[in-house]
Amino acid sequence: MRLKTIVALTSLAKLAACTTMDEPERRVSYSCERGPDITVVYAGDTARVTEGETEFVLQRQATGSGFNYVSNTRTLRGKGAEVSYAVARMAPTTCRERRPEPR
Repeated sequence: MRLKTIVALTSLAKLAACTTMDEPERRVSYSCERGPDITVVYAGDTARVTEGETEFVLQRQATGSGFNYVSNTRTLRGKGAEVSYAVARMAPTTCRERRPEPR
């Protein structure tokens, strides 16, 4: 019985890993309360944050819920259409996803 459970759990773990790697890139533009608006490209375990002409690559970190990406100088965490974005030791700013305007 234990062997079947181990095999089943191993298969699920492999399936989860494949799902994460096959996720397409997702580009999201955010309007931030303080500071520059940002565009984020989520791809696998990274988030590429663009502020104006400068791009920063953040790595995904484990979290209980939502998502959390960090670099040496930036933190991006959130859930749904709202994120908290912090640069260095400055207080984080709240950013909201910009929805495309209807045509």
